Amino acid sequence: MQPDAPRDRSSGGEPPERSAQWVSSSTLGFQVVITFALLTWVGVWADGRFGWQPWGTLGGVALGLVSMLQLFLRESGTLKSVAEREREAREAAAREAGAAAELRESDAEDGEVPR
Repeated sequence: MQPDAPRDRSSGGEPPERSAQWVSSSTLGFQVVITFALLTWVGVWADGRFGWQPWGTLGGVALGLVSMLQLFLRESGTLKSVAEREREAREAAAREAGAAAELRESDAEDGEVPR
């Protein structure tokens, strides 16, 4: 039996890394919408203030799209690293379990009683 990961009681018993992952993912939508809306609004404002129509709006939308892409890529990298750490932990636990099983088998072959 493998040991349990540390638990965070405030999140319903999930490991702290998993809770942080959920919070980060849930705020991503707000970050994307606010960033895109703000940059588009700045473009519209620049059109009205400086008479750049439609280039201010198009520039704001383009900057908003680039910012959204950057946010998604940064977040996907974070989620990937969390998933990789979880996979490595599972593989380490499997290796330990396999080593323990091999030790018990060799002890049984030698006539020792397994514990």
